[in-house]
Amino acid sequence: MRDMTKWLAGLSLVLLLTAAPALAAGADSGVYQHCLDTSSGGDFDMKVCGQTEMARQDKILNGLYGRLRGRLSPTLKDDLTKAQRAWLAFRDAQCRYNYDHDGPGTLAGLSYQSCWIDLTDQRLKDLREMLRSVDTL
Repeated sequence: MRDMTKWLAGLSLVLLLTAAPALAAGADSGVYQHCLDTSSGGDFDMKVCGQTEMARQDKILNGLYGRLRGRLSPTLKDDLTKAQRAWLAFRDAQCRYNYDHDGPGTLAGLSYQSCWIDLTDQRLKDLREMLRSVDTL
């Protein structure tokens, strides 16, 4: 039993170290990748990098959303608000699913962050595209 525990601990460490590039794949910030690259590779440091990136993306998301809303008609503004609320609910539910699927522990937390960062990164791209399309009208 003790050998199995050591083996699983070793496997977890290998998975964490090899997951760092994948965790950063969706983030549009070189800062996030740099944080992961220069971290110790430990779960605490990787989670700190993820939390920092999540805060950065959240700030950008709110700014883009606000700018877009400011350029829309009342009807489109209402539609965007409904869409954004639905998207937030989807993102949070999907990432919670990933967390629960991986079970409690280090990998689950990193999986949640990776999901959140990737989905938010895609939403940032979508909002930027919507903003460009409104600016060309």
